[in-house]
Amino acid sequence: LGCRDDEDLAGSPLARHLEPDAIVRMEREAMPQVRKNGHWAGELDLRAASGSSIPALCGIFMIKG
Repeated sequence: LGCRDDEDLAGSPLARHLEPDAIVRMEREAMPQVRKNGHWAGELDLRAASGSSIPALCGIFMIKG
């Protein structure tokens, strides 16, 4: 993503690193599938620190506790 080596991304909101259309896709497609099936996999466009778009294969899954 072009982050500094010393930049701690833990706790950083995922939306901070997604393109706007990927955020919409997460809300409309991915999260309903995660709630229904417990998982989702697909391609989302990440936003690099430079502003360029990076296609990425992503997997999201629910951890029940």
